[in-house]
Amino acid sequence: MAGQPEPQPGPGLPAGAWTTPSPINDSRVHDARAIASGKRRSSPQAYRAAQAAVAKASEPDLRVDLGQWDAKAHRWIHFPTADYRCPACGETESASGDQVAHFAAHIETEHADRCSANPKEA
Repeated sequence: MAGQPEPQPGPGLPAGAWTTPSPINDSRVHDARAIASGKRRSSPQAYRAAQAAVAKASEPDLRVDLGQWDAKAHRWIHFPTADYRCPACGETESASGDQVAHFAAHIETEHADRCSANPKEA
């Protein structure tokens, strides 16, 4: 814009602009899993890095949804559910309804007895 003064610098980006979680980070986790499993092609360096990243994330994953009860109609809108993902074998087990409380309390020890990644004693 000829003849106009240069615009003055503003305050810049907001303070939290770089701390906002990005959906790209979540997709990178899935990419790392695909690369580490061999389902996605990559360089040997990326393959080793993905295996290391996936290994760090190997914690038991127990998710419980308490459901939603409609007190007026005296019925469930959606039932309670629970899912457990074993970090060792990758198997997922689920429960719903009345079994959720017992499942959530005991799944880690009960699954350990039948986990395919645990060596069986002869």
